[in-house]
Order: sequence, then C-alpha cells, then structure tokens
Amino acid sequence: MGEKIMKGREIYHICTDGLSRNILFKSDTDYIKAINDIAVCTFAKCLSMYCFCLMDNHVHFIAGGSYDACLAFIRMFKRRVNLRAKCFSADISIKRIDNPEYLRTAIAYVIRNPVAANIQVAPGEYRWSSGNLYFSDRSKSMAGTRNISSLGYDEMRALVNSHVKLPGKYAVACNGMILPGNYVEHVFVENLYGNVRRYLYYLSKNDDLEMEEMSTDMLRKVKYEDKELYNSMTDICFKEFGKNSVEELSIEGRLKMAMKLKKKYGVGLKQAARVVGLDPELLRGHF
Repeated sequence: MGEKIMKGREIYHICTDGLSRNILFKSDTDYIKAINDIAVCTFAKCLSMYCFCLMDNHVHFIAGGSYDACLAFIRMFKRRVNLRAKCFSADISIKRIDNPEYLRTAIAYVIRNPVAANIQVAPGEYRWSSGNLYFSDRSKSMAGTRNISSLGYDEMRALVNSHVKLPGKYAVACNGMILPGNYVEHVFVENLYGNVRRYLYYLSKNDDLEMEEMSTDMLRKVKYEDKELYNSMTDICFKEFGKNSVEELSIEGRLKMAMKLKKKYGVGLKQAARVVGLDPELLRGHF
C-alpha cells in the first residue's frame, strides 16, 4: 500500500541544525509569520508539503518535489525568516526518503520533536507544527477565519510580505496566520498510515533502540539532538554495560558507546565526543 502511495513521488526530509544556539522564533508573532512563510514558499516552489515542525532554534519539513525545488524552498524560507531574525545561519540537510517505512518514521520523528525537547504538550497539540491536522475532526471551523480572496491588496501584502499570489480559497485565522490545512497534504499522510491506530503507534514507539538493524540507514538520515542521544545512552548503558549512566563508564566503555552511536545513528565525531564526555582527539583514532 505504501509503495503505491509513494509511486512517482520524490519526497525529502528538509531540516536545519537542531544544535544551533540561534533563536529564530521568540514570540507567537514570530511563529505565525514563519508559518505564513511556509505557505508562501511551498506555493512559490510548487512543493507538496506533508509535514512540518518549527522549533525555536531549528525547523523540519517533509515535502514532495525535486531536490532542486526543496533546496530553493528552504533557501527562500531562510531568507524570509532572516528578514526578522537575522540569525538563521544553520546548516541545511536535505535527505531523500525512498520507502514508505522511512517516511512513516520520519513524519513521526518530526511531529515528536517538541516531546524530545521536553515541551510539555502532546505532539498533536503543539501549535507550531502540522501535527494537529492528521486524523482530526475537520468538521469544526475556527471562528473569525477569512479567505484570502476577501483581503485587500495592502492587507494581503502585509500578511505575506511577498508578490506571490496565494490561492483565494486559503483561509486566514483571526490572528493573521494562514491555516496550514490549506497547503499541508494531510490526506496523503493519513493514507500513508492507513488508520489512526497505526499513526499513534509510530508516534509512540521507541524506535531509538527497538528498530531493526535494517532501519539503521533511516535513523542516520535524521538529525538527533544531544538530549535524544542521552535518553538512548541511558538504556544502552543499563542493557549492555550494567551501568546507570554514561558517566559511570570507563574510557574504554565510552569509546564503545561512541562507536555504537556512530553505527546506529550516524553521529559525527564532535557530537559523539560531546555526549560521551571524551576529548575529540582521543576519539578521532577510533572513529
């Protein structure tokens, strides 16, 4: 079923560095403007948007289109955010998603990002992602929404700050946010999972440790933050070393841990050294 859904589609996971110290979005207004940027950039670059999540220091998108179109999208998005934040210099990662299992895993990973960052809200309730669109009750309408076609020229330019002409049917909330349901292809995502139970399974499962070896390449294509690796290391320490934390490991044990992180998650030298607590030069000869 998944292969049939993906047939003929190029799909990519687009993200920026989750370890960046630059804060991109400091207020609700910043997030609302960034979500409007997604609408403008998606339409301008003719992408299919399946999933997104805006965190305060990095962003994730899962989109359909050519590699060049995805690159043009994220560059345009960064330029627009930089008009306000002036600090969006994080490296870009664009990874091809080549099978439905990887796609299901990647979408769940993106929607879970707030949970990984210890934000105390359920994935589907995080305001700055597409997580509330899937398997939701779309019979409800937000009070005060208007169609873009009802906006005057000046009001429209103030909303999108662009010459890009969005479809008139796009709905805008009373807070000035272009509703993501206008452009996120949530039905495609629902068909990918098949049913809400399967979707919730992917959101909740602990794939950090329990995914099979055949899925290692999938995990390597996702950027993991230090805090996520710390959670995984705690489990590895107990199961494989009989210790409660990486701090209890010997230097040899930490070297082994670093190699496990490299093999399973594709962690780089500097990040591995940082999370296991070793000098990068000591680790370099083993990496």
